[in-house]
Amino acid sequence: MHVSCKMNRKQKGMNELQLVKNNFFYLFRWQMLRMKHVFPLYVIVQTLLAVGIVLGFSYLIPSIDNTATLYLTTGAPTVILLAIGLVFLPQGIAETRLDGTLTYMLSLPIRRLYYVLVESVIWFIIALPGIIIALFVAMLHFDIRLSFSFISLFAFSLVGLTAIGIGYTISLWLQPTVAELISQVLIFGILLFSPVNFPKERLPEWLQLVHDILPIQYMAEIIRASIAEEQFSATFSSYMIVIIWFVVSFILCYIAISRRT
Repeated sequence: MHVSCKMNRKQKGMNELQLVKNNFFYLFRWQMLRMKHVFPLYVIVQTLLAVGIVLGFSYLIPSIDNTATLYLTTGAPTVILLAIGLVFLPQGIAETRLDGTLTYMLSLPIRRLYYVLVESVIWFIIALPGIIIALFVAMLHFDIRLSFSFISLFAFSLVGLTAIGIGYTISLWLQPTVAELISQVLIFGILLFSPVNFPKERLPEWLQLVHDILPIQYMAEIIRASIAEEQFSATFSSYMIVIIWFVVSFILCYIAISRRT
Protein backbone atom coordinates (compact mmCIF):
# COMPACT_ATOMS: atom_id res chain seq x y z
CA MET A 1 0.00 0.00 0.00
CA HIS A 2 2.79 2.39 1.01
CA VAL A 3 4.79 1.53 -2.11
CA SER A 4 1.69 2.04 -4.26
CA CYS A 5 1.11 5.53 -2.78
CA LYS A 6 4.72 6.49 -3.45
CA MET A 7 4.44 5.29 -7.04
CA ASN A 8 1.22 7.23 -7.52
CA ARG A 9 2.81 10.43 -6.17
CA LYS A 10 5.82 9.91 -8.42
CA GLN A 11 3.60 9.34 -11.44
CA LYS A 12 1.55 12.42 -10.57
CA GLY A 13 4.72 14.51 -10.31
CA MET A 14 5.96 13.25 -13.68
CA ASN A 15 2.60 14.05 -15.27
CA GLU A 16 2.66 17.58 -13.87
CA LEU A 17 6.22 18.09 -15.13
CA GLN A 18 5.20 16.84 -18.58
CA LEU A 19 2.23 19.23 -18.53
CA VAL A 20 4.51 22.15 -17.70
CA LYS A 21 6.85 21.23 -20.56
CA ASN A 22 3.98 20.84 -23.00
CA ASN A 23 2.43 24.17 -22.03
CA PHE A 24 5.78 25.96 -22.22
CA PHE A 25 6.70 24.58 -25.65
CA TYR A 26 3.18 25.10 -26.97
CA LEU A 27 3.32 28.76 -26.03
CA PHE A 28 6.89 29.06 -27.29
CA ARG A 29 5.97 27.61 -30.69
CA TRP A 30 2.84 29.74 -30.94
CA GLN A 31 4.72 32.96 -30.09
CA MET A 32 7.58 32.18 -32.46
CA LEU A 33 5.09 31.61 -35.28
CA ARG A 34 3.31 34.85 -34.41
CA MET A 35 6.58 36.81 -34.46
CA LYS A 36 8.21 35.09 -37.44
CA HIS A 37 7.64 38.09 -39.72
CA VAL A 38 9.07 40.68 -37.32
CA PHE A 39 11.75 38.49 -35.77
CA PRO A 40 14.34 39.20 -38.53
CA LEU A 41 13.52 42.91 -38.38
CA TYR A 42 14.15 43.06 -34.63
CA VAL A 43 17.47 41.27 -35.10
CA ILE A 44 18.55 43.62 -37.91
CA VAL A 45 17.57 46.79 -36.03
CA GLN A 46 19.31 45.93 -32.77
CA THR A 47 22.38 44.68 -34.68
CA LEU A 48 22.62 47.97 -36.58
CA LEU A 49 22.17 49.81 -33.29
CA ALA A 50 25.02 47.99 -31.60
CA VAL A 51 27.40 48.13 -34.59
CA GLY A 52 26.52 51.81 -34.98
CA ILE A 53 27.57 52.42 -31.38
CA VAL A 54 30.86 50.58 -31.81
CA LEU A 55 31.78 52.26 -35.11
CA GLY A 56 29.84 55.54 -35.00
CA PHE A 57 30.84 56.58 -31.49
CA SER A 58 34.48 55.85 -32.28
CA TYR A 59 34.36 58.51 -35.00
CA LEU A 60 33.22 61.09 -32.44
CA ILE A 61 36.32 60.54 -30.32
CA PRO A 62 39.35 62.29 -31.91
CA SER A 63 42.07 60.12 -30.40
CA ILE A 64 40.50 56.91 -29.16
CA ASP A 65 42.64 54.91 -26.74
CA ASN A 66 42.44 51.30 -25.58
CA THR A 67 40.21 52.14 -22.61
CA ALA A 68 37.70 53.96 -24.80
CA THR A 69 37.59 51.09 -27.29
CA LEU A 70 36.91 48.64 -24.47
CA TYR A 71 34.09 50.79 -23.12
CA LEU A 72 32.49 50.98 -26.58
CA THR A 73 32.98 47.26 -27.23
CA THR A 74 31.72 46.02 -23.89
CA GLY A 75 28.97 48.63 -23.82
CA ALA A 76 27.42 47.40 -27.07
CA PRO A 77 25.96 44.16 -25.57
CA THR A 78 24.53 46.12 -22.64
CA VAL A 79 22.87 48.58 -25.00
CA ILE A 80 21.35 45.72 -27.02
CA LEU A 81 19.97 43.99 -23.93
CA LEU A 82 18.58 47.25 -22.54
CA ALA A 83 17.10 48.21 -25.90
CA ILE A 84 15.39 44.82 -26.22
CA GLY A 85 14.01 44.88 -22.68
CA LEU A 86 13.17 48.57 -22.24
CA VAL A 87 12.36 49.69 -25.80
CA PHE A 88 11.36 46.92 -28.21
CA LEU A 89 9.52 44.74 -25.69
CA PRO A 90 7.23 47.50 -24.27
CA GLN A 91 6.31 48.52 -27.80
CA GLY A 92 5.54 44.91 -28.70
CA ILE A 93 3.46 44.37 -25.55
CA ALA A 94 1.60 47.64 -26.16
CA GLU A 95 0.64 46.36 -29.61
CA THR A 96 -0.64 43.03 -28.23
CA ARG A 97 -2.69 44.87 -25.61
CA LEU A 98 -4.28 47.11 -28.22
CA ASP A 99 -5.10 44.36 -30.73
CA GLY A 100 -6.38 41.95 -28.07
CA THR A 101 -3.66 39.30 -28.47
CA LEU A 102 -2.56 39.61 -24.84
CA THR A 103 -6.14 39.26 -23.59
CA TYR A 104 -6.58 36.15 -25.71
CA MET A 105 -3.34 34.57 -24.48
CA LEU A 106 -4.23 35.21 -20.85
CA SER A 107 -7.66 33.63 -21.37
CA LEU A 108 -6.12 30.28 -22.33
CA PRO A 109 -6.25 27.48 -19.71
CA ILE A 110 -2.53 27.84 -19.10
CA ARG A 111 -0.78 29.43 -16.15
CA ARG A 112 -0.11 33.06 -16.92
CA LEU A 113 3.41 32.79 -15.57
CA TYR A 114 4.27 30.53 -18.51
CA TYR A 115 3.39 33.34 -20.89
CA VAL A 116 5.86 35.69 -19.17
CA LEU A 117 8.58 33.04 -19.13
CA VAL A 118 8.10 32.21 -22.81
CA GLU A 119 8.14 35.86 -23.82
CA SER A 120 11.29 36.44 -21.76
CA VAL A 121 13.10 33.56 -23.45
CA ILE A 122 12.04 34.72 -26.93
CA TRP A 123 13.15 38.31 -26.41
CA PHE A 124 16.46 37.13 -24.99
CA ILE A 125 16.97 34.93 -28.06
CA ILE A 126 16.26 37.95 -30.27
CA ALA A 127 19.11 39.83 -28.58
CA LEU A 128 21.74 37.11 -29.07
CA PRO A 129 22.53 37.52 -32.81
CA GLY A 130 23.07 41.26 -32.42
CA ILE A 131 25.37 40.77 -29.44
CA ILE A 132 27.49 38.20 -31.26
CA ILE A 133 27.76 40.31 -34.42
CA ALA A 134 28.52 43.52 -32.52
CA LEU A 135 31.31 41.90 -30.49
CA PHE A 136 32.75 40.27 -33.62
CA VAL A 137 32.78 43.59 -35.50
CA ALA A 138 34.33 45.40 -32.52
CA MET A 139 37.07 42.81 -32.12
CA LEU A 140 37.95 43.13 -35.82
CA HIS A 141 37.69 46.92 -35.96
CA PHE A 142 39.64 47.68 -32.79
CA ASP A 143 41.87 44.60 -32.92
CA ILE A 144 41.18 43.65 -29.29
CA ARG A 145 40.68 40.32 -27.56
CA LEU A 146 37.85 39.47 -25.22
CA SER A 147 37.42 36.51 -22.90
CA PHE A 148 34.25 34.45 -22.55
CA SER A 149 33.30 31.97 -19.82
CA PHE A 150 30.31 30.64 -17.89
CA ILE A 151 30.43 33.89 -15.92
CA SER A 152 29.82 35.72 -19.19
CA LEU A 153 26.77 33.56 -19.87
CA PHE A 154 25.44 34.23 -16.37
CA ALA A 155 26.10 37.98 -16.69
CA PHE A 156 24.39 38.26 -20.08
CA SER A 157 21.42 36.19 -18.89
CA LEU A 158 21.03 38.19 -15.67
CA VAL A 159 21.26 41.57 -17.39
CA GLY A 160 19.01 40.53 -20.28
CA LEU A 161 16.28 39.01 -18.11
CA THR A 162 16.39 41.94 -15.70
CA ALA A 163 15.90 44.40 -18.56
CA ILE A 164 13.04 42.24 -19.86
CA GLY A 165 11.45 42.10 -16.41
CA ILE A 166 11.60 45.89 -16.06
CA GLY A 167 10.21 46.29 -19.57
CA TYR A 168 7.34 43.95 -18.77
CA THR A 169 6.59 45.87 -15.59
CA ILE A 170 6.42 49.14 -17.51
CA SER A 171 4.22 47.53 -20.18
CA LEU A 172 1.72 45.92 -17.81
CA TRP A 173 1.37 48.63 -15.18
CA LEU A 174 1.04 51.59 -17.56
CA GLN A 175 -1.32 52.37 -20.40
CA PRO A 176 -0.04 51.17 -23.81
CA THR A 177 0.47 54.68 -25.21
CA VAL A 178 2.31 55.81 -22.07
CA ALA A 179 4.51 52.69 -22.11
CA GLU A 180 5.40 53.29 -25.76
CA LEU A 181 6.28 56.92 -25.07
CA ILE A 182 8.48 56.02 -22.09
CA SER A 183 10.27 53.35 -24.13
CA GLN A 184 11.11 55.89 -26.83
CA VAL A 185 12.50 58.31 -24.25
CA LEU A 186 14.51 55.59 -22.52
CA ILE A 187 16.60 54.79 -25.60
CA PHE A 188 18.02 58.34 -25.57
CA GLY A 189 18.77 58.09 -21.88
CA ILE A 190 20.53 54.75 -22.36
CA LEU A 191 22.67 55.94 -25.27
CA LEU A 192 23.56 59.47 -24.12
CA PHE A 193 23.12 59.77 -20.37
CA SER A 194 23.99 56.36 -18.95
CA PRO A 195 27.50 55.16 -17.98
CA VAL A 196 27.49 52.28 -20.42
CA ASN A 197 29.90 53.42 -23.13
CA PHE A 198 31.90 55.75 -20.88
CA PRO A 199 32.90 56.03 -17.18
CA LYS A 200 30.33 57.28 -14.68
CA GLU A 201 32.65 60.11 -13.59
CA ARG A 202 31.91 62.00 -16.82
CA LEU A 203 28.31 62.56 -15.76
CA PRO A 204 27.12 65.45 -13.53
CA GLU A 205 27.00 64.61 -9.84
CA TRP A 206 23.20 64.61 -9.67
CA LEU A 207 23.01 62.17 -12.57
CA GLN A 208 25.62 59.95 -10.93
CA LEU A 209 23.37 59.81 -7.85
CA VAL A 210 20.43 58.81 -10.04
CA HIS A 211 22.47 55.98 -11.56
CA ASP A 212 23.51 54.82 -8.09
CA ILE A 213 19.85 53.81 -7.69
CA LEU A 214 19.09 52.63 -11.21
CA PRO A 215 20.48 49.27 -12.37
CA ILE A 216 21.97 50.45 -15.69
CA GLN A 217 25.51 51.21 -14.54
CA TYR A 218 25.66 47.95 -12.58
CA MET A 219 24.47 46.02 -15.62
CA ALA A 220 27.24 47.61 -17.67
CA GLU A 221 29.82 46.78 -14.98
CA ILE A 222 28.75 43.13 -14.91
CA ILE A 223 28.96 42.78 -18.69
CA ARG A 224 32.33 44.57 -18.87
CA ALA A 225 33.84 42.44 -16.12
CA SER A 226 32.57 39.21 -17.70
CA ILE A 227 34.23 39.72 -21.11
CA ALA A 228 37.17 42.00 -20.24
CA GLU A 229 38.10 40.75 -16.79
CA GLU A 230 41.73 41.87 -17.04
CA GLN A 231 40.71 45.52 -17.43
CA PHE A 232 37.43 45.72 -15.50
CA SER A 233 35.89 44.22 -12.41
CA ALA A 234 32.41 44.04 -10.89
CA THR A 235 31.79 44.07 -7.17
CA PHE A 236 29.47 41.71 -5.33
CA SER A 237 27.13 44.63 -4.67
CA SER A 238 26.79 45.23 -8.43
CA TYR A 239 25.47 41.69 -8.87
CA MET A 240 23.18 41.98 -5.86
CA ILE A 241 21.64 45.26 -7.02
CA VAL A 242 20.86 43.81 -10.45
CA ILE A 243 19.47 40.64 -8.85
CA ILE A 244 17.21 42.76 -6.60
CA TRP A 245 15.90 44.63 -9.64
CA PHE A 246 15.39 41.28 -11.38
CA VAL A 247 13.36 39.81 -8.52
CA VAL A 248 11.29 42.94 -7.86
CA SER A 249 10.51 43.51 -11.54
CA PHE A 250 9.27 39.95 -12.09
CA ILE A 251 7.23 40.03 -8.86
CA LEU A 252 5.53 43.24 -10.04
CA CYS A 253 5.11 41.70 -13.48
CA TYR A 254 3.48 38.58 -12.02
CA ILE A 255 1.16 40.67 -9.84
CA ALA A 256 0.11 42.77 -12.83
CA ILE A 257 -0.51 39.83 -15.12
CA SER A 258 -2.41 37.93 -12.39
CA ARG A 259 -4.75 40.88 -11.85
CA ARG A 260 -5.71 41.23 -15.51
CA THR A 261 -9.15 39.91 -16.47
